[in-house]
Amino acid sequence: MTTELHGFADITLWRRAVVAAIARRIANADCPQLVALPGGSTPQNFLPAVALEIPCWPDTTITLTDDRRVPHDDPGSNAGMVSQLLLNRLEEPPTFVPPLTALGEDAPDARGLPSRQFNLIVLGLGEDGHIASLFPGSPAVQAGGADWVSVDLAPDGLARISLPMASLLQAEYLVIPILGDLKRRLVETALAGASDMSLPLSQLLKKRNLGETVFLWSP
Repeated sequence: MTTELHGFADITLWRRAVVAAIARRIANADCPQLVALPGGSTPQNFLPAVALEIPCWPDTTITLTDDRRVPHDDPGSNAGMVSQLLLNRLEEPPTFVPPLTALGEDAPDARGLPSRQFNLIVLGLGEDGHIASLFPGSPAVQAGGADWVSVDLAPDGLARISLPMASLLQAEYLVIPILGDLKRRLVETALAGASDMSLPLSQLLKKRNLGETVFLWSP
């Protein structure tokens, strides 16, 4: 596995790097691709720029790394946010298969994703070391053998659904955009092998031995 951490002096340069990392993967595809995108606040800084840079996503299926169990029109819905900031702005959108229906229930279509092998996962990272909706101490971190895992205990009190750790470990390419010094210190400690192994980020880096993992950081 190749793991890299790249820093950028300001958010404009960081945004360009995130968009370029995603664009390279999409542009170089010579076969159908399976991609997962994150929710939360950090993607709001780059998804509109991705829509401008990559207006066409042929032969691509997109899902989410995780979502809250809320309707798509709820402000906390990752599906709603990704649709608004990216998918609805594209000339040729991908096939979108969110893990939850518009009402926030398990989506049968999500169980029929074309593969469990992701070509690209753009992954969020929390200041507590959580990735996707895999939080420290959650039984979902250790769950296996499923396309999706349910997360009943989250800091915001909302039930969630998440890709399992196995999908993150097996992805061909992980792009992890991060903002702020706290997250950078968290990543540097994990890369050095000195962080608490109860953190999902630390487990990911210890167990992942395939593909590439790229962290992109800005203050």
